[in-house]
Amino acid sequence: MPRVSNTENAQSIIALRIVKGSANNENNQFKDFVIGIEIFVPMTQWVIKDSNLRPFAIMGEIHNSLNGKIIDGLGKMNGGDF
Repeated sequence: MPRVSNTENAQSIIALRIVKGSANNENNQFKDFVIGIEIFVPMTQWVIKDSNLRPFAIMGEIHNSLNGKIIDGLGKMNGGDF
């Protein structure tokens, strides 16, 4: 479980965690790992002026921002579904 502040406010919180990791089958000098992204949205903030609800809009933006990108120290990000 991610550690987030227990203060209550109307802001969404995004927490990253490493779910699992394993050696890369093609090159043992590299590791493959799964990053879990947890999004906490106050109930009062779920509805936005869009066809999506806020949590799904945030997930879509994160996916679009990271999928296929190369991040220094981590390598290429391959996004899955949510």
